[in-house]
Amino acid sequence: MQVKIIKIIIFQFILLISTSVFAEWSEISRPSSNRYISYIDYKSIKQVKNSNIINFWTLSDWKNIKEEAFGRKYLSNLQHIKVDCKKEKMWLLDFIWYSENMGLGKLIFSKTNIQNDPVPIVPMSDDEFIFNKVCRKK
Repeated sequence: MQVKIIKIIIFQFILLISTSVFAEWSEISRPSSNRYISYIDYKSIKQVKNSNIINFWTLSDWKNIKEEAFGRKYLSNLQHIKVDCKKEKMWLLDFIWYSENMGLGKLIFSKTNIQNDPVPIVPMSDDEFIFNKVCRKK
């Protein structure tokens, strides 16, 4: 049992480290407020075999420090996302916060293997923009 837990921890650590260090981030959106820039790693786009499901990683790079309710501060966050291109739904699978821009610096917080319900793609949102980018790319 302990060996299995250690393997899971090692896998999650490798996933967290490799995601930001080896990604090739391409800018995909910049809101008019200029509060952040969204990036996608096009090389991370993977289609689930024989389905309309696509998995990929995005990065939000914030101009100013973000602080959440528990006082954790970060300048960038990565999101592992799954979309169903046919049903136009999206799932957040994992997220990671970093102290510095572009997924660098100290790991502030992460949540992996999130089991949430899919949410519909909201028209005229960043999610719709990202959805269109990845679903056209497949």
